[in-house]
Amino acid sequence: MLGAALLADPVILGEVPTIERPIIRLLQPGDMAAAAAISEQAFKNEAFASRMFRLSSPKARAASRAVLELRFLSYWAAGHPIQGLFVDQDLAAVALYKGPQGKLPILFGLRQFVVRLFRIAPLVWYLRYGTLANLLHMSEMPSAVPTPNLLLEMLGVAPRHQGQGLGSLLVQAGQQLAVTMDVRGIYLYTGDAANVRLYRRLGYSTVAQLQRGDFTVYHMFWARDASSGANGGE
Repeated sequence: MLGAALLADPVILGEVPTIERPIIRLLQPGDMAAAAAISEQAFKNEAFASRMFRLSSPKARAASRAVLELRFLSYWAAGHPIQGLFVDQDLAAVALYKGPQGKLPILFGLRQFVVRLFRIAPLVWYLRYGTLANLLHMSEMPSAVPTPNLLLEMLGVAPRHQGQGLGSLLVQAGQQLAVTMDVRGIYLYTGDAANVRLYRRLGYSTVAQLQRGDFTVYHMFWARDASSGANGGE
């Protein structure tokens, strides 16, 4: 549950592709270390991560990468889709989804946790416990969100590839994935107003908006058109 908040605030960087022929495919276990490194870099300053963790030290960031790698592997083992975008065979962006079905094999999860225990454990020292309960409450899916759906838990772009429209390409690939999986749409939440504007341009609409002090969480949904697969956002 702690990892969910760290991953749940998607980031989109750029809208118009400036590169040629990127390749998007589902990630495999051998890709997960690189996916975790991209996520740690992309999320260390985003809204949820900065309010939940103190990630300024190298030790904290190393623990964060270990948690992220474990989460990627666990989702893969449970059958949840993880999309990666490659530029010249280099993993440049990653999107993690949670589908309506999928169950983590207990022995697999336990083994992966034990292997990474000493790398993961230090992260508890960097939690901001005073904000944890509010953040978890604000990230709960509103009842108005249609189901079944795909939950976009994380969308991150490697810093060296930012500003090239890769995030938008992955969002569009995820919409095609939702059509293939025959769900009603894609749900996400974000604490960044700039992301809200970009998601709206890509067909998402705001379902709910929660505010605690100076922090606002936007719950958004991309609705799949049952007949054509087209979006139905604002």
